[in-house]
Amino acid sequence: MNEGKAFKSYRQQIKILRNRGMYIPFGNDASKVIKVLERENYYNVINGYKDIFLERDQVSMRIIKPEVFKKGTTFDQVSSLYYFDRELRNLCLKYMLKIESSLKSIISYRFSEKFKGQMNPYFNLNNYNTDSKMTLRVAKNIATLSNTISYKSKDESINHYLREYGTVPLWVLMNVLTLGNVNYFYTCLDDGLKNSIARDFSKYFNSDGLKKEKVNIHLKIQDIEGILKITNDFRNVCAHEEILYNHILKKRPQLRTVEQYLGINLSQRESNLYVLLTMMRFYLSKEDCKDLLKNIEVIFKKFNKRIRTESVNFNMVLMIMGFDRDNPILFGTDLMFN
Repeated sequence: MNEGKAFKSYRQQIKILRNRGMYIPFGNDASKVIKVLERENYYNVINGYKDIFLERDQVSMRIIKPEVFKKGTTFDQVSSLYYFDRELRNLCLKYMLKIESSLKSIISYRFSEKFKGQMNPYFNLNNYNTDSKMTLRVAKNIATLSNTISYKSKDESINHYLREYGTVPLWVLMNVLTLGNVNYFYTCLDDGLKNSIARDFSKYFNSDGLKKEKVNIHLKIQDIEGILKITNDFRNVCAHEEILYNHILKKRPQLRTVEQYLGINLSQRESNLYVLLTMMRFYLSKEDCKDLLKNIEVIFKKFNKRIRTESVNFNMVLMIMGFDRDNPILFGTDLMFN
């Protein structure tokens, strides 16, 4: 058996961390570390959040092997980054679900309005983009909707409509579709319907407080597709409790209307947490946006001093998330880079 993968007791795990340069006092402090490991798991806390605290080669900037923690690193600081990420994840998920709900509502309403009177209009190939290049994609979308109804047939709402009416309205079906399914559904629609949905969602665009003059915002198809892509990707990270603060979306979304309004080019940046929060900042109601900003500031203040060693500080975490001195700060916090 590979010794590195062999079972290690909590005290053996602590010994490994000490040997790698992490400062963990003996006695009660060591017992506190064990309690955290019992609750959270060594792999989740250490393997997930250690990288920023590890020494790197000054030329290649790769992590030195065998791993050595930077001077002054403590278990509390690493675990603080873990807890910071969890709180941020829970907060982002809460408000992404609100955006998801709005998108699902508007898409189902406009589609059902256009094809009212039809039985199961979402099963009709002719109700989507009729370009021959889209035929396979549309067919896959219809198959996904059919499979979802079959798979979710025991769901109370789905079962009720199947039993009573022999069909499931799209606004009911939308509730059990994943955001990825909704994204795919939207891409299959014709441009007229896509534009209608984009105009509706423009009403949610929150520009209050960023510019003095009142501006009428008109979202485009690419904006909605960008919102769906970035929300779906980061939502999955949050829902599956993956690492959020350093997550980067592989394919950059197009958020051209936001970019034009702000005068910045988000599409040339890495699609990190800064881009997600910027997008959320605009597509929430005024009240929800205020709550989001307030809660972000609370989390930042809570962990600003807890994530701080001789070599690592909270500013480094902010930089990894995409915040930097060249960014317009859109989140109302005076904590940045103090």
